[in-house]
Amino acid sequence: KILDLPAVEVLQTDPKFSRRWIEYSAYDAEGTWNLYSELVEKLKEMPWERRESMFDFYTRYLVPFGELLTDMERNGIHVNVTFLREAEKIARNGIE
Repeated sequence: KILDLPAVEVLQTDPKFSRRWIEYSAYDAEGTWNLYSELVEKLKEMPWERRESMFDFYTRYLVPFGELLTDMERNGIHVNVTFLREAEKIARNGIE
């Protein structure tokens, strides 16, 4: 089944939709925050190296890398997802 939604601007500003949009947005933000909080705790419990945790690894490497990728796409540089997946497989095989 295909659900045809109005444009986001309409959902946000049209009184017919705005209340439900606000409720959804608040629910989504709360769910995202709860998920983030749980994942942070789990990553902090996982050892990495030199008494650091996987959360340290995440904040040191993965967050900046994710920001770099979004900056590249925002500035018009297409990221070849297929190539990136293959590079990830090669890197993971190199670790094992």
